[in-house]
Amino acid sequence: MYSRPLLAGLAIVLLAVKAQAGLVIDGGDRGPEADVRSGSGVYSQAPFDPTGIGTLSQTVPDFVAGRGADNFVLSASAMANGVRWWGSSVKFDDLTFLETFTVEIYLDEAGLPGASVTGPMTFTNAATNPTEVVPFIFEQEVKFPPVALTAGEYWVSVSSAAEFVGTDFLNWILADGVFDDRFAYQSQGASYQPVVGFGDQAFEIQVPEPATFALLSMGLLILRRRW
Repeated sequence: MYSRPLLAGLAIVLLAVKAQAGLVIDGGDRGPEADVRSGSGVYSQAPFDPTGIGTLSQTVPDFVAGRGADNFVLSASAMANGVRWWGSSVKFDDLTFLETFTVEIYLDEAGLPGASVTGPMTFTNAATNPTEVVPFIFEQEVKFPPVALTAGEYWVSVSSAAEFVGTDFLNWILADGVFDDRFAYQSQGASYQPVVGFGDQAFEIQVPEPATFALLSMGLLILRRRW
């Protein structure tokens, strides 16, 4: 039987996890030029290149397409709980034949993706809530349990798996603008390699609001004391 203080702690944790995502850190260190989207409570630069130029990214690299990853920098500790990206289908007008999407966050190791922080997180097509924002380009977003990240540089990979292998691939759209002008790419049978001078991927890393993080910490403290 849970005690009243323990139940109160659980309630605080649930409220914290349920809270909307807030601060967003985009690919690279955006600096003071970052703007605030009206009504959304997130920071973001222009999200995607409307011309549709992007990087082929599939979960299991083969001789046709590899897997992409891009870096982001946190200036302070945060609890990441979501990723948003923009993409299109390589072969079809929509994302119908892309069955699943895999998102993974890595530590930085000498300027490339290193040890995995989250492990591969796989989501069905429907779970990414694909929304066509301009013809043939879709905004997608996934949520996951908050992951504690300390200040520093990280990498995120977004990739797809087709319903029938080799029939279609995610075209991960580039950002509309240059941040640090580098990302990483993993070809078949190889490790991630640097790609410089091609641009940056369009994505957002979402974390709870600072006030929500404080509530979550307080709730966990109560649980730890009563356990």
